[in-house]
Amino acid sequence: MARPLPTEWWERFLASDPGLTRLRTAAQAVASIAAAMLCEWLFVRLTGALQVDPGPGRLTAEQAAAVAAQHHAAVVMAIMVGAVIGMISAFAGPMFPRPRELLISLLLMPLPMIAGMAIGLALAPFHLAALASLVVVLAAGGYLRRFGARGFLAGQLLFMGDFFGFFLARLVDISDLGWLIGIIAVGSAVAIAAQFTLFYPSRRLALRRMRRSFAVRSGRLAAAALTVVDHPDDRTEARRLHGLLIRLNETALMIDAQLADPAALPHGATAAALHQRVFDAELSLTNIARFAERLAGLELPADLLRPVRGVLLAVGDHDPAAAEVAAEEIRRQLQSERPADRDSPTERAHRTPLPRTTQILLHRFCTSTTGYAAVLRSIRSEPNPSFLPDEGAFDPAVTLSGGWLPGSRDVSATASTERGNRWIDRVRLEPYARVSIQMAVAVTAAIVVGSLVSPQRFYWAVIAAFVTFLGAHNATEQIRKSVLRVVGTVIGVFVGAVMGHLLADHTRISVLVVLVALFFGLYLLRVSYAFMTIGITVMMSQLYVQLNEFSDSLLLERLAETAVGAGVTALTVAFVLPIRIGHVVAVATREHLTALLEVVDLAVGQLCSPDNDRELRAAARRLDVAYQALESATSPSRSRLRLPGASGGGLRDKFWYAATASRYYARNLVVDTRSSTPLPEQAGADLATAAKLLSTSAGEIIEALQQGREVEQRSYLRSASLFDRVATALDDQDVTTPRQLALRDLELIDGALASIAGSLRMQVRGLDEGPE
Repeated sequence: MARPLPTEWWERFLASDPGLTRLRTAAQAVASIAAAMLCEWLFVRLTGALQVDPGPGRLTAEQAAAVAAQHHAAVVMAIMVGAVIGMISAFAGPMFPRPRELLISLLLMPLPMIAGMAIGLALAPFHLAALASLVVVLAAGGYLRRFGARGFLAGQLLFMGDFFGFFLARLVDISDLGWLIGIIAVGSAVAIAAQFTLFYPSRRLALRRMRRSFAVRSGRLAAAALTVVDHPDDRTEARRLHGLLIRLNETALMIDAQLADPAALPHGATAAALHQRVFDAELSLTNIARFAERLAGLELPADLLRPVRGVLLAVGDHDPAAAEVAAEEIRRQLQSERPADRDSPTERAHRTPLPRTTQILLHRFCTSTTGYAAVLRSIRSEPNPSFLPDEGAFDPAVTLSGGWLPGSRDVSATASTERGNRWIDRVRLEPYARVSIQMAVAVTAAIVVGSLVSPQRFYWAVIAAFVTFLGAHNATEQIRKSVLRVVGTVIGVFVGAVMGHLLADHTRISVLVVLVALFFGLYLLRVSYAFMTIGITVMMSQLYVQLNEFSDSLLLERLAETAVGAGVTALTVAFVLPIRIGHVVAVATREHLTALLEVVDLAVGQLCSPDNDRELRAAARRLDVAYQALESATSPSRSRLRLPGASGGGLRDKFWYAATASRYYARNLVVDTRSSTPLPEQAGADLATAAKLLSTSAGEIIEALQQGREVEQRSYLRSASLFDRVATALDDQDVTTPRQLALRDLELIDGALASIAGSLRMQVRGLDEGPE
């Protein structure tokens, strides 16, 4: 698995950015901004837009300097407007699923910005009215989110137009609106040209890039699993493996989402066939890595550990033949563990068989390896599969948001419309209505407090408040973003001060620094919002250099105003109609359990009466989506979260491990029921009874999450013994038959749910026992 260093780093780069989405967004934004800057410069220089006419006659040196400064400021302001349009258009691209919708949205983009700019310029002479317009326009922009991506984009542009109108009032007035419309039109034309020439949104190429990322992430996962096998006591490597499992699933879901667009499909391929291939590959890979981690902690004998490592090496190298050879060696050794009829009593007495759990893990490890090898062979024999016809339009389990999974967006929206179990969660509002109110309060406070700090620069506090509500869906995410904005500004002020002094007389280098800073800020945005803030602060320092207003004290003012905006926003989202993270996590957990029970119900039906498993796979994908939402909602501060009944620190490792394990066990059901033979009628009836008890007990957890009161009085009744009775009553000769494994999966799911109930301090009882 050893690779040359350049290849190793290239694969790390590809694995870190699925579909090169971050790279393309950053490159498109910077290319659009650079082209817009050049075109706006040419537009102003050629037309004299916004530049005062010096009139006839000879100017004094002082007058000539003032005119030159005004002309330069006009150029800089036009460039800034064009740059903002280029940046917003780059983020708009992934928001629209089809090029035609994107083109229409970009063509309409100037309208809200022009309207906002007209409002800002018209009210600029009336200071209080102008300040009030910022609040009203921003709240209206938040409300426009109810109309989807186009409304969200219009709200941003409306506010930015109003802000620019207010900001530019010192340079122009409402009579110059015609020139400003021309500047906006130039920026929009450049953005459209960049979008549809250099960065044409080809859905087919996007899917190809995403499939490539899936393959690279598969290799990274196998390498991480091998490291865990070699270093079973290294918890850091184990955590890294778990993170890679989540990221691989993320990539698979992103591929599924793209299959909904027929234009994304390769020639001759069907969405159903591609979906099943990706599903099978991801499930097999996930199980190979998981079972390898479990085996690493069992101190396997060397003659078994060697082929386990061989499988992982082969999977990392995408070598199906070598993987099957290693898996077959494991199977032979497992077969030799079973007593043969010809063995003498003495031989049987001296045989030390592997524990049952170890045998099951090795069997599943081999089965997963065989499944993955089959998928690899099918990819090479039929790169664009069509073995499954499309029965209507493909309906993915998730819709992307800006080119990515929605994270906690949907569960936060659900929490916003539901009454929580605390008094502060009692107000039910649509997300767009809640954010409109919060924005109005936060921006009002930012204007008031920011004006006390600096009457001239308070708008930095307003901008800090505005951006906090972009891409953050609940109080914890918004507060975290506020903190990161301050942290990024602190670093950016230092870097900007150094660059400002070094590049004061080097305009071209200054422009290059701005573009480089923005590129890295945008590229690393999903790593941390602080990087984006650093890039913006460096850009602003160079802007004020060009306006001859740069100073270290100015940057410190920016830091102070940013802290004001971030602080008042954090207080607002914490106390004004907050969406508490505890409420969001409770909703996410409920949806995770609901999706889990759907998989269980369909799997039980498959065991009793085998049928097409397409719906079961679709349900497993919905479970994946629910789990990703739960992971996103809890990841910022998992150790500090609280759920009903959870004392002393909230979401403990027990809860998270159980939630994660329950999903893995449910996904195993898809594999084990696929090749299972039907259960006898009585066994099927007993299984249905056990499954009903499991569902009822899970319903108690859901009720506990919703009510949040008297959690300790609720009971989770175990159903594992009922599943075990069904398994024992069957005439299977081996514990590794598919239906035996499926019944074991159901027992394990019951155990995971019992752990979740216990982490909430519910009582956990066996059928014939007291509390566990």
